[in-house]
Amino acid sequence: MRKCDECMVCCEYVDVVFSDFIKKAGEKCPFQDNGCNIFDRPERPEVCKNFQCAWLRGCGEENDRPDIIGNLVSISHLENRNWVISIELGNKVESNIIVDAILRFSLPAMIFTSYGKYLPEFVIDICDILLNNSSMCGDFIKELDGGLKLYHHRKE
Repeated sequence: MRKCDECMVCCEYVDVVFSDFIKKAGEKCPFQDNGCNIFDRPERPEVCKNFQCAWLRGCGEENDRPDIIGNLVSISHLENRNWVISIELGNKVESNIIVDAILRFSLPAMIFTSYGKYLPEFVIDICDILLNNSSMCGDFIKELDGGLKLYHHRKE
């Protein structure tokens, strides 16, 4: 079973809204200091307890952990459907984890570039979309191996 160990990427790049506690994506969590200070405590938000990136769910190789490859891949419900969400963190290393997640969960993917630590809103206006054997509105860029299609989407 995989464990987060020293990876804390989700602590910074995931929105947390729990009771009185609100932390926006792109902000460092106040409980983050060489790990989570409340990891095993009851006040840890449910969203944090329940979050599992695609790597923890078994996608990709052992060395595809988000902090190593510079890419947080997860499953999220956005725009009325489930998506594989990929947030590229700027120091990206080549990995097939996003393709693995698309094929494993049979979901389309949205790929966001965070430009370092700046992530304006989780649902932003421009992203690249990868689909498995289906089509989508947006500018078709190219077809990849395995029937995956890459689109550039600009939200109206």
